[in-house]
Amino acid sequence: MSTLMTLLIILAFPIVLVAVPLWLILYFRNRYQADHSANHQDRKRFDSACNEIKHLQKRLENLEAILDQEAPRWREKD
Repeated sequence: MSTLMTLLIILAFPIVLVAVPLWLILYFRNRYQADHSANHQDRKRFDSACNEIKHLQKRLENLEAILDQEAPRWREKD
């Protein structure tokens, strides 16, 4: 039994020293990259939404300018 236990310890030792740390490094690196890419996608969506808001704001200003010329009293309440 003692030889079997020694053999198991000898086989388990490299796995614990090499495979487990390597697995942990790869796991957390992959997790970091996934989080980082999500943040990049969120940033792109945010920038796109800001550009759309600016476009709509200019459009609204143009429409208000047209209404001011065509119907100057459109802002007044009845």
